[in-house]
Amino acid sequence: RITDVDVLLKDRRALTLVLEAFQLEGEVGKTALIRRVLTEDPTAEDSLVNRMVDPRWKEFATAFAARSTVALTQAQVAAQTTEQVRAWSLSQM
Repeated sequence: RITDVDVLLKDRRALTLVLEAFQLEGEVGKTALIRRVLTEDPTAEDSLVNRMVDPRWKEFATAFAARSTVALTQAQVAAQTTEQVRAWSLSQM
């Protein structure tokens, strides 16, 4: 079960799966950056994701912000993330 950011970062397979959903799989080794993105409030003006050029990071942070207090299984994380990516992809057409 993915219960918090630390658990996600320690499970490379789950982390890769989650990052793939946001097309960020190439960043899997950047655990310090991922930790910061996932632990800061993405709605805060001074948060890191609001200063980053790549919008995928903000989408990633926003998707997980609401889940920070909920324990999810890997399958639940994958399903929810995939659905969000699908909705975003459709909105870009």
